[in-house]
Amino acid sequence: MKTIFKSTFPPLAHTNSGFPRVLVLICAFFAAVDLRADPSKTYAFSVNASGPFTTTPVSPTVLRQDQLLSFASAMPFPLTTGSVQGFDNLTIPTFPDRFFNGTFAWFGVGGDAVFGTLTVQTSVFTDPVNPAAGDFIGSEDFTGTFQFTNGTGRYLNATGGGVYVAHSEYGPPTQPGTLFFGSTTVTATGTVAVVAAPPHPAQPIEITVLRDKTTTPSTKTWSSTGALVDAGVWSILQSHFDTPKSPQVSVFQLDARFTNTYETGTFTVRMEVVNRMDETDPEVSISTGKWAITDATGIYAGLDGRGTLEGIDNVDLTTNTLSGEVMFK
Repeated sequence: MKTIFKSTFPPLAHTNSGFPRVLVLICAFFAAVDLRADPSKTYAFSVNASGPFTTTPVSPTVLRQDQLLSFASAMPFPLTTGSVQGFDNLTIPTFPDRFFNGTFAWFGVGGDAVFGTLTVQTSVFTDPVNPAAGDFIGSEDFTGTFQFTNGTGRYLNATGGGVYVAHSEYGPPTQPGTLFFGSTTVTATGTVAVVAAPPHPAQPIEITVLRDKTTTPSTKTWSSTGALVDAGVWSILQSHFDTPKSPQVSVFQLDARFTNTYETGTFTVRMEVVNRMDETDPEVSISTGKWAITDATGIYAGLDGRGTLEGIDNVDLTTNTLSGEVMFK
C-alpha cells in the first residue's frame, strides 16, 4: 500500500503557471486552461454570477448600489466571490450618464484577483417599482460595459474588458437605512490580457471530514480552512481493503469526492488509512494515514495537494482531519 500510494501521487510540483444596476457580473470559474499565462497573450473572458444587492440613499439625489457576487463559472482563471459598487444620480433621467463611479473587485484563490470599472448603458424596468407608493417589488433588465484596471496572481496587471447583461429582482429593504433589497444574475463576456504571473506556492490546508451515523443513510459533510475556505458534502467513490494485519488493525484505500455547497466545484481525494481499535474502548478506533488529490473540477480545476490524515471513529460519528498543502498547477 505504501509503495502504491507514493507512486500514484508524486510530490507537489510548482509550475508557472447590478447591482440594480446591481451588477452581478458573474465571473467565470476555474476553467480547464493552461495556467502559464504568456506575457503578451490575450484570453477570452467570460463569467456567470449571481448574488444579493442593496440600494441605499446617501443624499436626497444619490443612491448607492452594493452588489455581492458568487461566481458559478469563469474563464480563463478561477474567480469565486466578489463585489460591485456604483451610484445613481436621480437628477439625471437616462443612462449611461445617470450611473457613475462604478467599480468591482473579484477574487479567486491563491492570490488571484481582478479589479476594474463599469458602466450601465441601458436599464428597462419590466415591472417598475415605486417606493413612495409602497411598491418595492419589481424587475429590471440592464446592460453595460466593464474595464479591467489591475489584477493580481494569474490576473497580474490585467487589462481589457467587455460587456454584460443582467437581471435584477427588487424587494423591500431588510436593513435599516436601505431602500431596496434584491438579487441579480449576470453574464459577462470580453477579453483579458495579463503578464506572466509568479508560480503559485503550496499553501497549508486543513479539511475536516465528518460522517454522522445517527441518520439513515449517514450524513457526510466536510469543511476546510487555510488555503481554501469552503464546505459541502462528500461521497465514497470506491474503497479497497488490504489483508487484515490483525483483528484490531485494518488497512484500506478510499477514494472520496468532495462537492462544495453551491455545487460549483469538486475535488477527489485518495486516502490510504490504517485503522486501529482503541485499547480502552472496543467501540472506538483511531485512524492515521496519507491523502492526495487525484482530480478536481469547476472552481477547483487544477487543484493539487497531499498530506497526512488523523481520525477517530465511534458508534455515532467518524471524524477525520486531513492536514497538508495544496496549490493550483
